Amino acid sequence: MLTFWGKPRSAAAEYATLMTHGANDAHLQTVPFHQRWLAVLNDDAAVDEHLRGKHPLVKFFTVYRDSFPMQLPLVILAFFALTAGFVGIHPEFPLFNLLTSENNFFKNFIKDTIIPAPETIDFSLIPVAFSFGAALVGLGAAWVVYGMQPIASRDDKDPVRRSVGDPAWSALQNRFGIDAFYLRALYVPFEWFGRRFTYEEVDKKTIDELLSGVADFATRVGETIKRFNYVVIDGVGDGIPRAVYQFGRWFRNLQTGRVQQYMLFTALALLAMGTLLVIQTL
Repeated sequence: MLTFWGKPRSAAAEYATLMTHGANDAHLQTVPFHQRWLAVLNDDAAVDEHLRGKHPLVKFFTVYRDSFPMQLPLVILAFFALTAGFVGIHPEFPLFNLLTSENNFFKNFIKDTIIPAPETIDFSLIPVAFSFGAALVGLGAAWVVYGMQPIASRDDKDPVRRSVGDPAWSALQNRFGIDAFYLRALYVPFEWFGRRFTYEEVDKKTIDELLSGVADFATRVGETIKRFNYVVIDGVGDGIPRAVYQFGRWFRNLQTGRVQQYMLFTALALLAMGTLLVIQTL
């Protein structure tokens, strides 16, 4: 009643379905809220001059194109809200023969996937009567409260509020304080415990610091081993062959290919050997 037959209850709601792409706002203000889409389709006065005379669908899609992201999903959901409840309806349910018995497409779709197939529950009018009764009572109450005495303007009080009074209305609006109690007694303490103790003390200051300390220690040990490897192992292991290589390069210079030089080296060697022999004999 409030959504489709009631009047907008705020300035934002009043202009929620008045699109800016070609809608004549001044004229649509005189049209009942739930009939404005029909006016856009059928009445050229409801649109701007550049859309007048156009095909009704062209006018409709031009005016409402910015509303589709919000309104089209609602239309789709409304279709399933009206029809999805008939899926799997009891075969003996009266007045719905097309959706019952062997015509139940959902039953036929899943019957081969269930082993063994579940037994059909006996049909009973009692829950059906209660369901329809509750629905009709709710619809009737909605009609009495909001249909017979519609809200004339957004400044009017809600009919239920006028009937039960401000204290009861406030209690109903606040859900009797249950949400506030749940928020203060359960959510806030556990949120504080999770944030202050579990996250900051346990996770951030304990686990993260411990892991960071272990990582720093492992990094320093690795740097020390790397330094030892570079100075000692690489220095000694690579230094010895490097020294041999350097000595070989120097010693290679003695091989000049000159016979006179070789004879000189031989004479010097013989002289050195003779000198050592003389020293030993003395």
